Amino acid sequence: MADDGEGFDPSRVPDGSGLRNMRDRIESLGGTLEILSSPGEGTVVRGVVPLTQPAVSAPGAVRVPPAV
Repeated sequence: MADDGEGFDPSRVPDGSGLRNMRDRIESLGGTLEILSSPGEGTVVRGVVPLTQPAVSAPGAVRVPPAV
């Protein structure tokens, strides 16, 4: 996700509960969350989850194979 807003310096702003929650969820699946921003340049939020690891199974969950 990206925007063309005013941007910010990520090193000077701590993760709020929303970003911390997104990071925790993505990292629990073996992925990473990246925040790219700088003042005047907008912000990009990129989450990457590897598809090669088995998905976490929940009771009643249906596994859907990835599209090819």
